[in-house]
Amino acid sequence: QHAHQRWDMGRTEQVPTAAAARAVALSRSEPTSPERAQALAALCACLTREHRSDEARRVAAEAVAAAQVSGSPEALSAAYVARASAMPAAPTADEDTRRALDLVRRSRDHEAVARAHLARLAYFEDRGMVDQMTELATQALVAAQAAGATSAAVRYDAILARLLLDQGRITQAGDVIRQGLARAANAPGAAALRLAAATHLSRRGEFPGAERHVVRAHDLVPTVELREDL
Repeated sequence: QHAHQRWDMGRTEQVPTAAAARAVALSRSEPTSPERAQALAALCACLTREHRSDEARRVAAEAVAAAQVSGSPEALSAAYVARASAMPAAPTADEDTRRALDLVRRSRDHEAVARAHLARLAYFEDRGMVDQMTELATQALVAAQAAGATSAAVRYDAILARLLLDQGRITQAGDVIRQGLARAANAPGAAALRLAAATHLSRRGEFPGAERHVVRAHDLVPTVELREDL
């Protein structure tokens, strides 16, 4: 858990694959447990980040099989997300990301809900489906606000801000950025929002302010610009 937290917070560039593999080994005595499926899904995610595609696909299949017998919607959602991430171009990615979100849409597990939303958003982004991505990010933001999931909400703020900036909607992007920073300016999830804020100010010619946002993003997550998941 500590290794994963260090990665999440950008305190290391080393993907916590070894820690994830140990968790899988420890879960072998409980093959039908949700923990087993979650451990396999986490290992798959690490292998995917390291571009170890064949291994990631194999572990993804194990994760889905384990999750299907675990009886846990959250574990099955995580497994579907892992498989979609390991095989983003596969025909199954659409169904996997849709099912992953449907399984946890009403869950109280904020992390599981965010994971599924981000996977579905990534699916849309990979295919240039901007309208669908904008609609889902807006829905996810509203749901996160209602659930009190502040860290997730600020991630969706960052995604929406980036989408608006890409469309040249500078004023609307600024509104989203200000709302997000007011919500959680110092949360690790705000690092991507800080980078969006830097882009926003750069396009307005406010370069000193933009530089301050970049510095703050690195303070929050030192590896932010190396992280494709932020």
